[in-house]
Amino acid sequence: TLRGGLGVEKNIITGGEVEIQSTDNSQDSSTGALVVSGGLGVGANGNFKGKVAVEDTTQSSSTTTGSLTTAGGLGVKEKANIGGSVSVESRAESYNANTGSVVTSGGLGVAKDTHLGGDLDVAGDAVVSKDLSVMYGLVVTQETTIGAKLEVQDTTKAGLSDGTAAAAVIKGGMKVSEDSIFEKDVQIDGELNIAGTFGRSLIVNDTTNAIN
Repeated sequence: TLRGGLGVEKNIITGGEVEIQSTDNSQDSSTGALVVSGGLGVGANGNFKGKVAVEDTTQSSSTTTGSLTTAGGLGVKEKANIGGSVSVESRAESYNANTGSVVTSGGLGVAKDTHLGGDLDVAGDAVVSKDLSVMYGLVVTQETTIGAKLEVQDTTKAGLSDGTAAAAVIKGGMKVSEDSIFEKDVQIDGELNIAGTFGRSLIVNDTTNAIN
C-alpha cells in the first residue's frame, strides 16, 4: 500500500486487473482519472459508462479517413446528428424498399432539392404539393386525379388519321362534364353523337344521306 504517488520510468506489465479508483471526470484529453500522453491500444472490448469525445478534427474523405474510423460496421441505437455531408460509397442497387445503399425502416424527410440519377419507383401514393416538371416521358399505369388545370404545351398538330401525331393522344374514350372550346379544326373519324346544342354553327362537309 502506497500513501503517495508512484513514478515508474519503464514499462509495467501486470498479470491481473488494474483498477483506478479516482472519480475525476474528463473535460478534455489532459484531464480525467486516467491520462495517457501517447496512444491507447486495447485488444478486446471497451465499455464506457459516460460520453466519448474525440478532439481530433480530421476531415473524412473515404472510409479509412476521419476523426473516427471503424474496420467493421457501426450500430447506433438512438438519434444521430451529423453537421456535415454524408457520403455512402456502397453501389448496391435498389429493387424494393428493403434493398439499396441506404435503407430506412421509417419515412424520409428532405428539406431541400433532391436529384436522382436513376429510376424512381413509388409503391404507395405520391403527393406533389407544387409544380412537377418531367423532362422526359411519364408513364402512369393506374387512375390519375388532377385537382387543377392540366396544360399541354406541346404544339404538335393532329394530322394523321391513325392518331400518332398530336399534342395529346387518348387511346380510349374521353368524357367532358363542362363546356369545351376548340380554337382550331376538329376532325372526327367516327360517329358524333350530340346530346346538347352548339353555341356556334356546325359545318358538315360529308354529303352522305341519312337513312331512317
